[in-house]
Amino acid sequence: MRCAWCHNPEMIPIEPEILWFKDKCINCGECFSICGFCHDRVNSGQLDKNFCAGCIDCADSCPAGAIQLSGRKMEVTEIMAELLADREFYRSEGGVTFSGGEPLLQLDCITELLKSCRKHGLHTAVETNLNYEWSVLHPILEYIDLIMFDLKSMDSRVHRKYTGTGNEMILENIRNIGTPGKTLLARTPLISGVNDTAKNIGASAELLAQLDNLLYYELLPYHSLGTNKYLAAGLKEPNFQAPEPAHVEKLKEEAEKYGIKVRIRT
Repeated sequence: MRCAWCHNPEMIPIEPEILWFKDKCINCGECFSICGFCHDRVNSGQLDKNFCAGCIDCADSCPAGAIQLSGRKMEVTEIMAELLADREFYRSEGGVTFSGGEPLLQLDCITELLKSCRKHGLHTAVETNLNYEWSVLHPILEYIDLIMFDLKSMDSRVHRKYTGTGNEMILENIRNIGTPGKTLLARTPLISGVNDTAKNIGASAELLAQLDNLLYYELLPYHSLGTNKYLAAGLKEPNFQAPEPAHVEKLKEEAEKYGIKVRIRT
């Protein structure tokens, strides 16, 4: 999926990404001394990603933090060592959340991490778009305590236009995950003029009301916090707006008609 309003665009590619934050650059030239291959000297050190060799050495050397590496490759044992080091902070209500981007794109790694967390008694949560065959999802459900998923639009045409895929498999998976007894949390990112209608939210709530283990339904008004990351990644920033707060309240009331708990994230 490629959500048009994604606030973590740097996490869409599987490989680590180099980001350049122009407002942090002090034009010291340190990156040139490390790797002049992928920098455009004419534009004051701006990364030219068309020629980037992917060596990531410039990110390690930047004294101002203008060049940053998004993502790094790690083994399961390395990740678990970091998770277990913070175990004292989890206490009774904490745990480990696998998010993204889409964590299940790295299915083998995530499966091993979930199994290891279960072995160590760590509560696990996974944020996923559910856009997978049930044969992929079902085997890992036993290792997940909390499933957090997005329900972006009940209209498959709208869903395809703004995410790149239809919603049929997602809706079927939502019906299926209500059966194994897992705790569920559903969310809808509210985009003005796209999916912020009473019809869409009502239909979403009607479906979610069929789930026995739904904690609550969360409405997330669009925010532009990812804008700097689009620019840093050399991407065109999205142009969307959040619905007015009064309208969001009305959508909350519409969803509550179906007997589910609804929250608005501000």
